[in-house]
Amino acid sequence: MKKTIFKNIKICSLLLILLCFISCGSDDGSSNDNTVDIDTNVDDDTDTDDDTTVNTSISISSALTGSLYIDSQYTNLLLPTQINLAPGTHLLSLGVEGDDEGYYRKEITVEEGVGQDVVFTVDDLAAPRTWRALWINYTTGQAPNGCQTQVSDDFVEIAFNNFMQGIESIERNAFRSVEWDVERLNMTTNAPVVSNTPSSGLPNDWTINVQQAGGVIDDLENNLGMDLSEYDLISIYWPSWPSDPQSNPCNYVTSYGGLAREIRRNDHAIGIVEVPYLEVAGNRFHPDPYTYIHEWIHTIERFYPNHDIILPVAGDGTTAHVNPVFFGFNDVIGLYSAVIRGNVPPIDGSIDFLGTGPEGLWAFNLEDLSRTTSSAAPTVIID
Repeated sequence: MKKTIFKNIKICSLLLILLCFISCGSDDGSSNDNTVDIDTNVDDDTDTDDDTTVNTSISISSALTGSLYIDSQYTNLLLPTQINLAPGTHLLSLGVEGDDEGYYRKEITVEEGVGQDVVFTVDDLAAPRTWRALWINYTTGQAPNGCQTQVSDDFVEIAFNNFMQGIESIERNAFRSVEWDVERLNMTTNAPVVSNTPSSGLPNDWTINVQQAGGVIDDLENNLGMDLSEYDLISIYWPSWPSDPQSNPCNYVTSYGGLAREIRRNDHAIGIVEVPYLEVAGNRFHPDPYTYIHEWIHTIERFYPNHDIILPVAGDGTTAHVNPVFFGFNDVIGLYSAVIRGNVPPIDGSIDFLGTGPEGLWAFNLEDLSRTTSSAAPTVIID
């Protein structure tokens, strides 16, 4: 019995030594202390058949605290960190919040076997890319059958403030890599409201006339002489409910919260979103900030894959309709923020995070995104 116990003690002692050796040789689980191999597309003009190229160790540090991106890809790494990169040109970028909020970029050239210490400083702050928006509001609407609608100036202000909150959310989640130049236009005429037929491709109820004769675009270009090619986004707000449903019961209702479409001018796309004011059974529905972000995503989602920037997509092929729970988010607020930050986690076993990321919005506004896309625009997207 004693020999058996002694033998067991020796075995246990050996196991403890082995466990201690393994434990002492491992890291603490933090991404800071590991050297990570980064698999990215490299801008390297070297023509070689040698497949034995060795990645080179790059040390990255900064007094700034933020999200690290390598070649536009979110890495989920904290600084300081050590990474291995293939020889060639690489983009390192940092999305920073707080007092030093901004998007910081550095391009480096990696040579095989030649390590580097890269330090981000405030001098690496990138000037934001400008996106331009036109926000249009109508306070009254006159339908062909005489139906009259109206919305108060106070409600118009609520809608515009919510639009600007959506814009601010885009800028903030992109680490200020983008800056929206917003122009506001208060229309004094009636909104050109039309009743649609099932064959129109629009909701089988009331919408605003955007592209047909006498519509919004016609009015802006031909009556006001505006050059719409300057804009990435045109947002239209109008009252969709009768000013007095009791005395004017014209069945003037809408079955959607927003519409998204595009027009093309000067060989590039302009996103058009239509977000009406709704009042149903005494309940008032103002378009909230994330309604505007939802419709804006519709205007850009089909273009990013053409630039090798992959977004999460729903079963209908859109990004705006993705179920947030499917990607681990509680609501669309978290999902849309992650799309803009480029850190939507992959669910197909790949290593790449999904979304535009700050670089995607910095490198391309809608004009740049769509100029190389000649395919026909999709039908109006109804939400």
